[in-house]
Amino acid sequence: MTPLVSVVIPTYNRREFLLEALRSVFAQTFSDYEILVVDDGSTDQTEEAVKSLAKPISYVFKTHSGAASARNCGIQGAAGRYVAFLDSDDLWEPKFLETTVSYLDSHPDFAMVATAWKTFPHSSHRPRVRKLRLEGDLFPALIQQRLIRTSAVVVQRECFSRLGLFNPELEPAEDYDMWLRMARAYPVAFLNIPLTWARMHSGKLSFNRLDSRKRLLEVFEANYDPDRVPLSRYNRLRSNWYLSIGRYELKLGQVREAEECFRQACALAPFRLRPRRYLMKAILAGYRRPF
Repeated sequence: MTPLVSVVIPTYNRREFLLEALRSVFAQTFSDYEILVVDDGSTDQTEEAVKSLAKPISYVFKTHSGAASARNCGIQGAAGRYVAFLDSDDLWEPKFLETTVSYLDSHPDFAMVATAWKTFPHSSHRPRVRKLRLEGDLFPALIQQRLIRTSAVVVQRECFSRLGLFNPELEPAEDYDMWLRMARAYPVAFLNIPLTWARMHSGKLSFNRLDSRKRLLEVFEANYDPDRVPLSRYNRLRSNWYLSIGRYELKLGQVREAEECFRQACALAPFRLRPRRYLMKAILAGYRRPF
């Protein structure tokens, strides 16, 4: 019998975390699902651990090529009407699938639904949203704030046929690109109920923060839609990105690169004081550098 939901879990050398993630799936109050674990080339006996579980799990091993490629492999093997993503180091609350599937069942024209989440071990509600629910045309909201966490998403599988899969060349911003593309093409929903737990740990990011922000800016600019977001708002948001990148450049001692970023931030939002303060800071730092 075809399951309603395909749970796609990409993993790479996170055997113990993966087992915890799987237990959070087994604990769901909703049971009409299949699980696809896509092992992106692990060398820590992940396969043996998965196959030792007394639960039906589809296990796929592939050459290591990143999370985007692993998710794509899962999507291509999915049989369900809906695809739910869970990173192998994150967890779901027991009612995650029940809540998200119920929403999509009652909103068949929506491409996806996402929930809020909490971080652990130090609990913090993310993202900062006051409303209980956001729904419909969320593209302006998503390009302004990264509301969506991939482990908190359930998608209509047929939407990938129209939009295509995750772009591995955009890692680590391939998920941001996907959700922006999704929101441009379909109505989507965000439920401000923390039904996902995001684990914070030293191995969480394989990309440094500076490179991540540069790639996020690239995705942000590539997905801009002037019919949905006013140019003045877009430029202010771009200014924020350049300011963020410049601050990391400055922290790394890359003064000239930081100065150029701050100049870009100032040009995009000429009446803002903060980019100007950082620009002066970078200029002074440049004067102090030894020749």
